[in-house]
Amino acid sequence: MITKTFQGVTPERWQAIKQVIHSDLHFAIESDEGSKDEYGAVLSWLFAATVLTITVKVEHFGWILSHAGFHCEQDVMDALAKKIQ
Repeated sequence: MITKTFQGVTPERWQAIKQVIHSDLHFAIESDEGSKDEYGAVLSWLFAATVLTITVKVEHFGWILSHAGFHCEQDVMDALAKKIQ
């Protein structure tokens, strides 16, 4: 499990991040706090004021994640971080 905190995220930026994650990674985030299990990865998030915290946990790297180039949790977090920063 990997957790990363992003500082200085405005509400407008948070909306843009959710749209980019959905369009680029096909992972829908519909609230400011939650958790979702898709493609063998569990993504948890919390957006509070200007702080966004993301946690990634992958118990099994199936063909979908491997085909997308993800071979470890850090690969998944790195992809998310690129979309957030």
